Amino acid sequence: NTAEANEFLGKEVITQDLARFLNRAPAYVRGRISNKAALKTAEIWRERNPQTLDEIRRFYSETTEYLFDLAHWNASNPFKEVINYLPRVEGLRVLDFGGGIGSLALLLHKRGADVDYLDLPGLVTEFAKFRSNGRINFIDSLADKSESYDLIVAIDVFEHLPDLPEQLIMIAKALKPDGILFFHNKPTFNRQAH
Repeated sequence: NTAEANEFLGKEVITQDLARFLNRAPAYVRGRISNKAALKTAEIWRERNPQTLDEIRRFYSETTEYLFDLAHWNASNPFKEVINYLPRVEGLRVLDFGGGIGSLALLLHKRGADVDYLDLPGLVTEFAKFRSNGRINFIDSLADKSESYDLIVAIDVFEHLPDLPEQLIMIAKALKPDGILFFHNKPTFNRQAH
């Protein structure tokens, strides 16, 4: 449902939320939410050249440009097309793994799911908390989540994880025996997303 999705995924809604969060004028934010944000994020990635897990985590948690990149992606038609394939979630316990700016978690909540959000601590997660206004649960680990979720959603996350095998093991443990992992990855020839 496009109207429902635009409540959380519309460019203007995201622009207004981000402007309030950053305490910037909407016009400034609107100008930064474009496909150029992804190019700028990639440029910053190359400049910093993160190698260790801590450096990679720091990049994603501290890079303001990444907020604009995610905002552009969340408002895009390709993102909306991907989420059209999600199963019904009403009454389900759902994890938005790598939840980014929180758009999908908010949409899943509106559709009747009990939603947990997990992403790296930092700017992106703080923005998602700002947007959620208490509607979704924020967790910082899957360590105590054995067989907790009916559905785990990971959209364009796995290509960002240098420790993917370990993360997949934790995800598998967090799913209920009949649970579903719904994921999407952009085709890429460069393992590092940026």
